[in-house]
Amino acid sequence: MLTHNGKAAAVVLSVSAFDKLMHDAEEHRLDMRLKAAVEAYAAGERGVPLDDAFTQIRHQARKGPARK
Repeated sequence: MLTHNGKAAAVVLSVSAFDKLMHDAEEHRLDMRLKAAVEAYAAGERGVPLDDAFTQIRHQARKGPARK
């Protein structure tokens, strides 16, 4: 850890440690999405009918990429 004026300013990691950290973070993110989907299903939410889903996808594709 590097400090500036006695406070943490940066953390130095090896490439392999950074890759593992990123992999673990992605796994956690996917686990949380799966947990939310299972909970929604258990609560009776059954998603979007296929035809409606494709209509939404086509509409979004025509609009172009979303801006952040």
